[in-house]
Parts: sequence; C-alpha cells; structure tokens
Amino acid sequence: VGGPEAITKFMKEHLPKKLAVWACIAHHGNALIDGTNARINILDIKLYCFLRKVRFAQAELNVKPSPQEVWVDAYMKRVEDVPEVKAYLNGDYLHRPLNNP
Repeated sequence: VGGPEAITKFMKEHLPKKLAVWACIAHHGNALIDGTNARINILDIKLYCFLRKVRFAQAELNVKPSPQEVWVDAYMKRVEDVPEVKAYLNGDYLHRPLNNP
C-alpha cells in the first residue's frame, strides 16, 4: 500500500509527532542554528532540506501543516538568512527538481 494516499496519511497522522521532536531540538541546546545565525552546521542543512521537501509535499498533496509545525517556517527563514546560504539560494540554484547539486 503506497502512493499519494499513504503519504498523505503519514503527513497527517505521524509527521506532526516527529516534527514535534525536532521542534524541541531546534529550540534547545547548541545543536542547531541559534536566533543570531551565528552558527550553522550540517544538521541545520540536512533538517532544512528535509523540511523543504515536506513543504513541497504538503503543497502538492494539499495537506495543511499541523499546529506542531508553527516553528518550521521561522526555522527555515533563519537558515535561509545565513549569508552563505542566501548567496547560494540566490545564485544558480534550481528550486526544482529536488535533486539539484
């Protein structure tokens, strides 16, 4: 059993719980980018890429983000505001397909 229906079900029933865990990590400790954009590491980049894919999938499947995801857009913006990331995104970066270099 798979396809869009299975993904939609996962995004509605399971993803919010998993993102709630990431919300705790993103808001506490030194593991992820802080509010000053002073530090960014590979975990930030990997989480950003995952969240970006989630947002694309939600839009394509017409799945509304859950209340547990209120932190996602602010987190993604913090990553996108890092000067090096901003330069990359504003350069020759292709926003789609998702597997660009």
